[in-house]
Amino acid sequence: MISSAVELDSEPTELLLLKLHENNRLQSRLRREKTLVRRRRRLTLSSIPPHRDGTGDNEDIRRFFGGG
Repeated sequence: MISSAVELDSEPTELLLLKLHENNRLQSRLRREKTLVRRRRRLTLSSIPPHRDGTGDNEDIRRFFGGG
């Protein structure tokens, strides 16, 4: 941990700002992707039809996709 602090002190401020900006950009992209995955999962769960034999919903399929 101390060695990384020493390395950071030796880097120019502009380079640190660029790294910080890139890190923020990647974190934003990751958040967006996670949101899209959750939305897609919700849409998938809502589109699963009930069993044809009338016994209720497809609980196994919902569980597989991370639903309740």
